[in-house]
Amino acid sequence: MYISIVLWNLKNSKATVEDLREYLRDYAVDAFSTLKGMRMKTWFADAEKGYWGGGVPLGRRQHAEPAVGQPGDRHHRLPAERPSTSTRR
Repeated sequence: MYISIVLWNLKNSKATVEDLREYLRDYAVDAFSTLKGMRMKTWFADAEKGYWGGGVPLGRRQHAEPAVGQPGDRHHRLPAERPSTSTRR
């Protein structure tokens, strides 16, 4: 299993963190949930600093990059260490 993490600095993008949050609400969450093999997708942001990112576990080394209108500034595909399960209830 691999983890793909993509980070964008939005300073040179037409998109803002608020635009991308709207994109999640209106489209992306439902669209990603229908992808074959998709287990989980997590998005993260720092609106103050203008960063947007996403992370997804991948079953094999494949390309996964959400659309922001530009390539990610940092893109890492890393092998996952042993996954754990939550013991919280």
